[in-house]
Amino acid sequence: MGRRDYQIKLHGYRIELGEIEDQLRKLPEIEHALVILISRRGKNAALQAFIKLNSSLECSPLECESAEREIEQLIRQALGRVLPAYMLPKRYSFIKSIPLTANGKVDRNALQGE
Repeated sequence: MGRRDYQIKLHGYRIELGEIEDQLRKLPEIEHALVILISRRGKNAALQAFIKLNSSLECSPLECESAEREIEQLIRQALGRVLPAYMLPKRYSFIKSIPLTANGKVDRNALQGE
């Protein structure tokens, strides 16, 4: 049936996704963060972080791309100081809102397709 506590095994390491999410949420630029395991078309699995920035950092579509790249670099550096390399997400996606189920819980499955 699989685990329901978001502990995964990646490249021989057991990783608690909540630990990564907690470190992301400690950063002042981030309002909410989710981390999932992605696997595309038989390629090696990797971690992907979905990040909702604080509303004070919202930008116009033209400004967003460069701002998100800068913030992504800051996030990578900050996480690199507190987490081992195998726990660092390989991909970062910035989202406007966190998908929720009908029950009001975070819908991690909705993020799989993004």
